[in-house]
Formats: sequence, structure tokens, C-alpha cells
Amino acid sequence: MTGHTDASGQTAGRKAGHKAEHTAGHTEGHTAEPRKRRITLRHAAGLCGLLLGGVLLLGAGAGLVGVRGTVDDERAFRAAEPCPAAARAGADCLRELPASVERTVTRDNGRAGTTYRLRLTGPDVPHEVDLPGAGPFLKRLHPGDGVTVTMWRDYATTVAKDGHIQHTTDTPEGEPEFMTALSLALLAFGAYACYVGVVLVRRPSRSTGGAPLPALLVPLGAFSVAAALLTIPTVLVGDVTNPLVQALSWPVFLLPAGWLLRRLHRGSRARHGT
Repeated sequence: MTGHTDASGQTAGRKAGHKAEHTAGHTEGHTAEPRKRRITLRHAAGLCGLLLGGVLLLGAGAGLVGVRGTVDDERAFRAAEPCPAAARAGADCLRELPASVERTVTRDNGRAGTTYRLRLTGPDVPHEVDLPGAGPFLKRLHPGDGVTVTMWRDYATTVAKDGHIQHTTDTPEGEPEFMTALSLALLAFGAYACYVGVVLVRRPSRSTGGAPLPALLVPLGAFSVAAALLTIPTVLVGDVTNPLVQALSWPVFLLPAGWLLRRLHRGSRARHGT
């Protein structure tokens, strides 16, 4: 009788063991599947980050290389003289062409400012020209009025009527500084995107402090945004110097910004006890 009971107990134990192993394996399989999915998604996000960063860095490099061409254009424009009578369209001189006013446009864009635009009709002149302001005669123009447009290459640089000259925003002046600042901003965002991509690809399952991403990603992201915004004051440096000095001044603005963000990050970690 005792032997029969022992055998029954062993059989029940084996069944319970098999059931537990089956349950554990089933649970482990369900647990591993979401984890594998999370790792796969992070890998995909990391590759996208690397791709985006590479594109941005290529854009930054191309922009910096193209700055030299904009500098040459600016110098050529400032040295341009009136064209001879037989000058062709797009010539490297100042051509005065007659045009007629189709309409004037003044649009309030709120915080973005006001748009002042002149629409023209005439051969070899652009259909629309943007102006920096309403003066000196935009408000006085009416449809059908005759004006004189000064062209340099494909730029409509000034509009004149009755001895009054209105400069336009369509000139190569300021393009080197703008191109330099834009390239530096792309460099900041591109470097950060590549860093994020590398982190997600190399450490897809790591979390720091319970967060799904390493703790440095947030402050470095804030720094990249600050670095992009700090290209704006470099434009002022470029206006009084040249694009090379403008680019070299960028790290000077970045140093105090990096120091401030580092202190803020340390203070935040201290308050949260991390």
C-alpha cells in the first residue's frame, strides 16, 4: 500500500514538474518576444538616426564648401558696374529694365513680421520682388505704374520710380553669413543624430536610471539645440569680418552654453537623487 502511494506521489510530482516547466517556458517565451521586439525597434530607430545624421552632416559639408562661391558672388555684385547697351540677360553687370506694376502686397504675418511684395510685368524681370519695407514709395505705387528694375545676373536688386530708389531683399549680400550659420546648425543636429543612432544600435537594451535611453541623451540634445541657436549671433560676427572668423567664433559662444547646461544637468540630478 505504501509503495503504491509512493509511486502515485512520484507520478504526480513528475506531472507537476512537467507542467511547471511548460508554464515557465511559455511565460519566458512571451517575455522574450516583447523584449526582442523592443530591441528590433531600437535598432531600426538607431539606423534611422545614423541615416538622418549622415544626411545632415553631408548638407553641412556641402554648405561650408559652397560658402566660398557665395563670397565670390557678393564681391562681384559689389564691384558690378552699369551694363553697356548690348548686355545680354544674366550678365555680370547692372542692367536697368522697364517694368509695370501689377499690384502691391502688404501682409501682416503677426510675430513673423510684415511681408512687402511688389508684383511686376515685363520682359526679363521677376514676377515678384520682396522689399524690406514700405518706404520710400511702395504705398504710392498703383497697378499700371511704370518702374525701372535694376538686374544683376538673375537678381532684381533695386526698383526705381521718379528718382526714388527702393532696395530689395533679392541680392547676394548676406548670403555667405547665412550659409555659414545654416551649415553650422546642420553640423550640430547631424552630430547629435549620429550619436543617438550609435547609442541605439550598440546598446539597444540598456536603460539608465529606469529610463529607456541613456541619461546623457537629453542634455546633449538640449546642447545641440542651443548650438544651433547660437549660430545666429555668429552672423553678426560674419557681417563685420568674414565667414571664416564667423565659423571660428561659434565655439566661443558654445563654451558658456555648455558650461551652463552642465550645471543645470548636475543640479537636476542632485535634486532627484541620481
